[in-house]
Amino acid sequence: MNTRRGEKIGWIGSWLGSYSWVLILAILFFTGGKTTSGIYGLTICLIAVLLMIFLSPWRNPSTPYWQLLLPFYLLFTSAVIWAVRAYGTENLSTFNLWQLLSLLPILIPLFVLGNRRWDDRE
Repeated sequence: MNTRRGEKIGWIGSWLGSYSWVLILAILFFTGGKTTSGIYGLTICLIAVLLMIFLSPWRNPSTPYWQLLLPFYLLFTSAVIWAVRAYGTENLSTFNLWQLLSLLPILIPLFVLGNRRWDDRE
């Protein structure tokens, strides 16, 4: 029986790594005296871990990957909004909307995986 251990490690490791910046920033906010922002950051990290566990593809083998990835992308968007608001918007004077195009590669898994499912390989 194939346990697909590498794919499971990849799923867990990639999501832990993807949200590690939120944890680091939350710790920095705590040490800087912004307790409320730190609590929000830890809450986002907790939600990410819970999503990682409960939306894992081996728990939902018949669900398309794009449906499993969508909550992570929504949480990531909220984490970015949290970070900008907590850090302050006064440093965004040089921001240009065209800079958001550099974030498009983040969406590649949604299109590459499409309607594939965990049980497609079984």
